[in-house]
Amino acid sequence: MQAMITRIVSMLLLGVAFCRPMATYAAGFERFQVIKLYGYDKEFQYQVVSKDELRDLQNELRDEAKLFRKAVDAAKKEWREDESLTGSFPTSAVALRKLQFMGTPYKERGDAEDKIASYEERAYRAAERKAEREDEKMTRKYSGTQGQERRARDKERAREKESEAEAAREMFSRMLEEVKNPPAKNDAKKDDAKKDDAEE
Repeated sequence: MQAMITRIVSMLLLGVAFCRPMATYAAGFERFQVIKLYGYDKEFQYQVVSKDELRDLQNELRDEAKLFRKAVDAAKKEWREDESLTGSFPTSAVALRKLQFMGTPYKERGDAEDKIASYEERAYRAAERKAEREDEKMTRKYSGTQGQERRARDKERAREKESEAEAAREMFSRMLEEVKNPPAKNDAKKDDAKKDDAEE
């Protein structure tokens, strides 16, 4: 009887000793992915995400994709009703958010963050080269006194267009939140009642 008890205790201890390194080994499988995340303005930024963070982000983007058209239509309607805004809603100013995988996952978050630094440096150099080419192009296009005046007018129009695009994205973001979290029916009825009281 004593021998049997000793054998059982030994097996239990062996099981505990075996499970502990297995648990540690499983925990060591955490990986960190570098992604390029594009925003509503089509600009991007690099991020490091864990497996769980990546899953949550993908679910969020998937939900947004389903509601994107509805949010754009709601923004168009509000744009038309806003007397301070002119023209039609600039649909091209708003893009669907998306992500792109950059390379393979890393075992350490620090290694992934170091990789981001190299990606950002590369993007910065590319942006500098593009700006130089654009500046050379503009110099050739707007030569002479009249050309400089035309360039100033074009720059002003570009600023106005960007300001309009920012207003559109802000409105779209607000509409997206509303379609994501629609008010309850009772709350909607209360809002309608308040509007009727205000009109009276």
